[in-house]
Amino acid sequence: MGKIIANGNLTHAFELAKNELADQAGKFTPQRAAEAFADNVAQALPYVASDWAPKLMADMTSGTQMSSFLIFMPNIKGSKASYSFKTGLKIGKKPVEFVFGGKGSGRMAGIGLQTTKNKKETNRLFFRMDYHPLSDFHGNKMGTGAKATHEEIVAPWEDSPFHFHVMKYEHSF
Repeated sequence: MGKIIANGNLTHAFELAKNELADQAGKFTPQRAAEAFADNVAQALPYVASDWAPKLMADMTSGTQMSSFLIFMPNIKGSKASYSFKTGLKIGKKPVEFVFGGKGSGRMAGIGLQTTKNKKETNRLFFRMDYHPLSDFHGNKMGTGAKATHEEIVAPWEDSPFHFHVMKYEHSF
């Protein structure tokens, strides 16, 4: 769409966007979202293991503690701060928390960890599923192939109507 707007054909760009959103709405069901999340988290795990495991272990030897498992919930446009709530569930001895909000919009779900060092908590998101179409920002819409940002281990991929991101260990909020 970015090339269409740059070429001045704004009316055509709006028609494409309208059609794209209408197409997405027909595919967007809770069952489809759950299936897509489960199918694609397995694709992310090898990347997470290779990037996160050695860095988390190194941090833990220098006093960082893994304090919680995080389940990132859908974020709403305009939300800047993130809020977490304990679920009462535990994995091992670590609590599981829901995280709402955060920068940006379009996240359907995600998983991550909270680390703590010197009483400072850091939320780390390692896998995210977005519900909006893959944007020009990722370089995909005009056939150039998706590209990873500085925060990502690997380029995002699509499983329509969703797309997925695997974030670097250093990416936190």
